[in-house]
Amino acid sequence: MPKINHVGIAVKNLEKALVVYRDMGFDILPAELLENHGLKVANISTGGVTLELMESLDSSGPVAKFIANNGEGVHHLAFSVKNLDKTVKKLQQQGYSIIDYPHYGLNGSKIAFMHPKSAGGVLIELIDIQENV
Repeated sequence: MPKINHVGIAVKNLEKALVVYRDMGFDILPAELLENHGLKVANISTGGVTLELMESLDSSGPVAKFIANNGEGVHHLAFSVKNLDKTVKKLQQQGYSIIDYPHYGLNGSKIAFMHPKSAGGVLIELIDIQENV
């Protein structure tokens, strides 16, 4: 059964956004530049689910476009799955649109995304737990 891995949150200014979470007492891991994804990312540990705050490094990147269309806020939900290749194949056979696959995320984990139009309006990231250990 898939388990929630993290919640991705799109922000205009990462340092400014992190102030809220610091003020609430959350532990914040150092921000990382993911130049190949055009992002600056900081993870916040909540003791259960990680919050992944993402700032776009480029005004034409997917996170910047998301903010332009929707404003800052929840960008995606990420779930850990066993055997991503098998999961993606099964979802495609069931008619779901898979985008940006294969792709590699933080720590080199193999990931895929389900298009929001085929997932009830939610961008869903699938992370291979076999790759993410």
